[in-house]
Amino acid sequence: MKIVISIFCLPYEIDELENTLSQLKKSSYHLNDEIEWVLDVTMTVSNKMVNWDDSTIPQSYFVDKFAKLNTNSDWCVNDFQTSETILGCVSQRRSSLINHKDADYFIWLDTDIVFDERTLLCFQMAIE
Repeated sequence: MKIVISIFCLPYEIDELENTLSQLKKSSYHLNDEIEWVLDVTMTVSNKMVNWDDSTIPQSYFVDKFAKLNTNSDWCVNDFQTSETILGCVSQRRSSLINHKDADYFIWLDTDIVFDERTLLCFQMAIE
């Protein structure tokens, strides 16, 4: 069985994303190995969403931090990407559906969601 957790992130949400990924990692300690978990995370770097020319923080700061977050998510399959074309959560969900056609379930998360570390276990137990 394959479950995809899909998250869209704006650059200014990078710290919230880090907290969400940290909580997911804690939650992963309660899971068994019978399910393949996938983190499908996209951060937009589009000039349509962020005025990089006027930003006091360079785009590279966010891209570098995003890349580090990818390496810290070792409990599952990672599908992290930056994108100029995915501009919101709906286009992220559409991308997840296209890229993970073999998934049995999708969980759509926002970066500002805080949950108990047993939440993924509850999902797993409800599905099995």
